[in-house]
Amino acid sequence: LFLEKEIGPVFQYESRKGQAELDFIHRRTANAEIYFVCNKTMRWVDVQGVFRVRDRAPEIWRPETGEIRTQVPYRVRADGIEVPLRLGPAGSVFVVFRRPLDRLWVSAVRWEDVGNPAIPSSRRSLATAENEPASQPELLGWNGCAGRLLCFTNGTGSVEFSDGSARRVSVKGLAAPKVLDGPWHVRFTKGWGAPESATFPRLVWWTEHADEGIRYYSGVASYQRSFEVPADWLGEDRRVFLDLGDLWAVGEVTVNGRKMGVVWNPPFRLDVTDAVRPGRNHLLVKVANTWSNRLVGDARGIGGRRYCRTNIRRSGGKPWAEVALRSSGLSGPVRLVSARVVTVDRRDRPDW
Repeated sequence: LFLEKEIGPVFQYESRKGQAELDFIHRRTANAEIYFVCNKTMRWVDVQGVFRVRDRAPEIWRPETGEIRTQVPYRVRADGIEVPLRLGPAGSVFVVFRRPLDRLWVSAVRWEDVGNPAIPSSRRSLATAENEPASQPELLGWNGCAGRLLCFTNGTGSVEFSDGSARRVSVKGLAAPKVLDGPWHVRFTKGWGAPESATFPRLVWWTEHADEGIRYYSGVASYQRSFEVPADWLGEDRRVFLDLGDLWAVGEVTVNGRKMGVVWNPPFRLDVTDAVRPGRNHLLVKVANTWSNRLVGDARGIGGRRYCRTNIRRSGGKPWAEVALRSSGLSGPVRLVSARVVTVDRRDRPDW
């Protein structure tokens, strides 16, 4: 019946690589069409989502941070509104349509990297580096005449508009990300089996450490080190991000005594521009896991005593002694990433 009436799906998506597997929930209110879209895989996915909505502009609401992006690229199609979506492993997003179409809007951002790509690392997990899309520019805002792009790599591309026009974009001079190698000074909570402090020459999962108390540790650990920020990384059009690489289960970042936020899903990345200064800076990353590893250690008699009490005797159908340890802590690589904000103004630039 819907096909006979030429009514398309409420939501559909197209993936260039064909590996996306999404699910969604749709709700309609008096003033808005609300979609919750989630990635059912543990891979990064990059899709073009098509929402059966007419005459309304999309907004991106991020549930993990509360951020609302009121200006995102979109296209009007016969079967709905097309919106590019990039979702991390098990990631999700709200796409909300609650305001009329703009008079003129950004329909697409196309980009070709020519330098300073993300540094690959064999130690990054499937949930972070592998299958992660390239660092495409992000549309930070659009006022009907000019827009701002956040660019993470040197490159060239274009910003396309709903009237068919386009503008060139070019970024040069961004430095490659700086990897924060060891040593890292790590402190563990006293009385829970691990030493109170340890030095990690390089970042590894706790479960890979030579110390038995660290391998079976559950709780909070504090990672500290200093790092340098070049003066030319800072300025009105510059941003600095801290990319933690990989961690489990949740991390809190403090830079120069200023709390920058909490991360618990990839990408484990925070904007630290407002806290860093030229020259030496101090970094503190607190990471917490769950009780699982310590319960496994207790069941195996690790440490010569029991640290936990529980009436839960099994996990995943297995007794605790047979449960595999869960990779925990901060695995990295931790990187500082330089970015630039570029203004795209239709009023004084020729069409491409």
